[in-house]
Amino acid sequence: MISSKSSSEVGENLVRKEPAPTLELNDPTLLPGASFINNAPAPIRTSHDLKVHNPFNNAIVSRVTQASSTDVSHAIECANKAQRKWRNSSLQQRSSLLRKWHQLIKEARDDLARILTLENGKPLSEAHAEIDYSASFFLWNSQEALHSTSTSVVQTETCQAQVIHEPIGTVLAITPWNFPMAMLARKIAPAIAAGCAVIAKPASETPLSALALAEIGNRAGAPPGLFNVVVTNQNEEVVDQVMKADCIRMVTFTGSTVVGRSIAAKAAKRVLRTALELGGNAPFIVFDDADVKAAVDGLLKNKFRCSGQTCISANRVYVQDGIHDVFVTSAKESMERLVIGNGLDDGVQIGPLISQDAVKKVETHVNQALERGATRLLGGQPDGNLYPATLLIDVTDEMECSKAETFGPVVPVLKFTAESEAWERANQGEAGLAAYLYTTNLGCAMRGVRELKYGMVGVNSTSLSSPSTSFGGMRQSGIGREGGQLSLHEFSETKFSLLQFGA
Repeated sequence: MISSKSSSEVGENLVRKEPAPTLELNDPTLLPGASFINNAPAPIRTSHDLKVHNPFNNAIVSRVTQASSTDVSHAIECANKAQRKWRNSSLQQRSSLLRKWHQLIKEARDDLARILTLENGKPLSEAHAEIDYSASFFLWNSQEALHSTSTSVVQTETCQAQVIHEPIGTVLAITPWNFPMAMLARKIAPAIAAGCAVIAKPASETPLSALALAEIGNRAGAPPGLFNVVVTNQNEEVVDQVMKADCIRMVTFTGSTVVGRSIAAKAAKRVLRTALELGGNAPFIVFDDADVKAAVDGLLKNKFRCSGQTCISANRVYVQDGIHDVFVTSAKESMERLVIGNGLDDGVQIGPLISQDAVKKVETHVNQALERGATRLLGGQPDGNLYPATLLIDVTDEMECSKAETFGPVVPVLKFTAESEAWERANQGEAGLAAYLYTTNLGCAMRGVRELKYGMVGVNSTSLSSPSTSFGGMRQSGIGREGGQLSLHEFSETKFSLLQFGA
């Protein structure tokens, strides 16, 4: 059992720990057993299998044959061939494909959610929500595809000027393990809508969702080579091989800032377009006049999704001193009721962390904070990859849990006094992805949106992402935007033409 007791023996996270079942799907053909290239599983060229583990109990739920260098070359060749044809596809053809893809994702919703929970560990309710969210990008972009080559025209008696948006070319998409379906859907749907072929390199921890998405694309009628998935744990070697290919014109990556910088440096050598969604260190600011219940509800919804392993998760909670004690008491009472365990079990709200390395990082942040004077009101020791919901007070800006992403179910609370202090402290560091503030003062809210150096600011809400809005960061948290009306432009080149036709 995981103990989440405070020093006064109040509060305990409920735990359910039962052996996770094996991978059982209504449609077993949804999962190819190897990289998916040119609308088919890659031939077995190596005996090296990638084992996919359930983070809850470390059981092997699937084995996937790793891509060889020959497979990667084949993916590049097929994507290049598909790109040459797809760039000339009609807008209606692109829209119809994405709409059918959306429909088939919804039909396979239960299987896809089960796959996601087994390879990632998140609760099944969250997995279903991620599948719905992923599908929505195909539907949204099926509509946007009809306007992707919109042209601005300026005409005089003797000439016509045009601005045209053309497909940028074949795209390399590199995605993380925390949202293995959603992060890929958010990239490939607008890329295909814009007229681009895609080679995807999913995280080696969670390749199954990407493979299932590729199989569904095949069933939806995607032309061979339009969407290819390369599965490997030889991440750097494979990414380098793909990025050196002449046909690759863009790299889109979601992951850590350290890896993002490395990818950007390599892309610069070939002047490739990059779209980078990198790490965050989101401040969550609660003012004295805030609705405490709304703030606590928003915090829990945001913080414990995917067990705190999200780039927009509240990483440091600044609470104005006048409301601090009330807020902490309310947060503690709500956190005590959270259920931790196997993501497949009914009622579980917090699943396991992805690995023991992730657990050790969270432990390091918490232990360092305690050693430097923080007080743990709720929490305890991990059990395997299960880490209890943890509430810390007396936290300072100098502690590692304030300066860096913890990526776990830990809520560090810091006091502040003045509004200007909140903005200054929230802006510390290099990250600039997401920030949140709760206040009933309209002026304060508007100043926060202006003062916070973050690509996304939630005021009295933590629901920042949807297909219709732009997602992305400032400073060291990334380049470019995903979602919204600008998403297709990320995958397009802008061409200007001037036609002189009279004297």
